[in-house]
Amino acid sequence: QKMERQYGQQALENGATIVSLAGYDSVPPDLSTYLAAKALEQQGHRLQRFDLFAGGGGGAMPTGTINTMVQGVELAKSQFWSTFGLGGGASKPPAKKKADGEKKPAGNKTTYVPKDQSKLKDSNLFWSMCPGYSSLAGQFCIPHFMAPINVNVVHRTAAQEGYGGLVYRERMAGLSKGPMSLYGLLPTLGGIGSAFLLA
Repeated sequence: QKMERQYGQQALENGATIVSLAGYDSVPPDLSTYLAAKALEQQGHRLQRFDLFAGGGGGAMPTGTINTMVQGVELAKSQFWSTFGLGGGASKPPAKKKADGEKKPAGNKTTYVPKDQSKLKDSNLFWSMCPGYSSLAGQFCIPHFMAPINVNVVHRTAAQEGYGGLVYRERMAGLSKGPMSLYGLLPTLGGIGSAFLLA
């Protein structure tokens, strides 16, 4: 978003494209939603809801993703303890001082997700991050840790490609289906809570 604000107008004038990518984790959710929307479009229908279940398929987690997760946990802990006045929060780095006469780059005033999709995006992100039951999958679900990034990417593409307004959920795959999914859900939630407190 920062790069687009700073260089978007210049790119537009020169026929260049700024490609936003938070990591390759964003590609499968974005591409899957896009392909589903376009397939329905060809049949004269519109994609109204898309539930994505992300799961591991071998290999190892990228170092950058691990670092992002660790930083996210540390920041969340810091904000949590600061909120309740219990200290433990990391001090903020000093703000950079602007040199005399230095101006902010003008750039364009666009936002990453269009404003008319912003409330829906926030709602979809909130419900994606809430553990709950998916009637489409027939199981209880836990949030996918990349959803806070991916939901933004999916909504931007949806708005640009003409299928904005969809209900989108992104959850972790791999839990048992039906009532047995509670067997995996409860320990998983307990583990996430313990990791948050002990990290």
